[in-house]
Amino acid sequence: GINRVLVLDVKKGSKAPTEMGNFGGKLAPLAPMTAPVKPDRLMGKWYVVSNIPTMLERDVENETEEYTPTAWDEKTGDVKEFGVKFTSYPRGSEKPRTMRQDGRVTKKNEYSTFWEVRPRVFGIPLPVWLPYIILDVPEDASHMVVGYPDRSYLWIMARSPKMDSSVYAHLEQRARDEWKYDISKLQKIKHDQN
Repeated sequence: GINRVLVLDVKKGSKAPTEMGNFGGKLAPLAPMTAPVKPDRLMGKWYVVSNIPTMLERDVENETEEYTPTAWDEKTGDVKEFGVKFTSYPRGSEKPRTMRQDGRVTKKNEYSTFWEVRPRVFGIPLPVWLPYIILDVPEDASHMVVGYPDRSYLWIMARSPKMDSSVYAHLEQRARDEWKYDISKLQKIKHDQN
C-alpha cells in the first residue's frame, strides 16, 4: 500500500503541511537499501502479505499493488515513471476498492531504491509526492519490502499470495531489529482471490 495521507500541521505559527506519521520519534529517518535495483524488474503485480497499514488499509483482504511503466530514462533505458493501481477488499466485501497513483524513481540515491508516489483523487493527482523507500528486494525479485521514513508504514509484498514462512519470519525479524519497526503493528493480509 502506498496510500499516504497528508495532514496540515496546526501548531501556532506553522505554515507548511507535514506528512502523517511518527515525527516525534528519536530514530533517524529510514534509509533505502544500498544494493542497486533495476526498476523494470519490480513492475507488475505484487500481493501485500502484511503491512503496518494506512488509514485506508485497515481491515482489508486481497490487497494488491500493480506497477505499470509509463516513462523510461533516455540514457539508461530504465523505468523512471510508473502508474500504480492499488486494489483491496474491505473485510467481508465482494466489491474491490481501487486507487490509482503516479510513481517515479528519484535520483536521491544511485541505487534506484528511493521512489516517490503521488495519489490521485477522482483521477486528479494531488500536489504532493510521498516517499516510497525500498528496504529489501532479493536478486530474483520474489518479494519486496517498502517502508516510510518515520516508520509509520511498512509493506511486505510477494509475487504470489503466499510467502514461505521462513522468508516471512526473516523479513519480520529484519523489520524489528534492522529497520527498527514496531512489528506488533503488522497485520497479515488474507488472500483468497487472484
